[in-house]
Amino acid sequence: MQKVQFKSVEVRNKELVAQLEKALADAATKDKESARLLADAVRLARTLKDSAEKLLDAIRSSSLASSLSLQSLTLAASEPSAASSTSSLEIPDSASAQGVRRELEAIGRFDLRSFEEVILRSFKLVKKWQQKATE
Repeated sequence: MQKVQFKSVEVRNKELVAQLEKALADAATKDKESARLLADAVRLARTLKDSAEKLLDAIRSSSLASSLSLQSLTLAASEPSAASSTSSLEIPDSASAQGVRRELEAIGRFDLRSFEEVILRSFKLVKKWQQKATE
């Protein structure tokens, strides 16, 4: 009787170990997917911020700048982080997690409200010039 119980416990133990190994493998896969998604999101945000800065620089250097009386915007000067330079397949360790945090903080310092105001004022000014040109 005890042999049968022992055998049944042993079989159940093997089943549980197999389930645990599968759960650990699934968790590792999800961690890698999450890390890849985070790295991709940070890269996308960085690209959008860089594009906005280029557009703002173009407006500042154009004849629009004097017509708009642009106030200087506080733009974050940020260097590429560990997150943007590492493979998106890597699971972030503490160093790259800090890099992601720094990158997101730099992106967050970009003054979107002022940027939006500059773009809207630019469009309004161009619209005014178009109306005057057609008169």
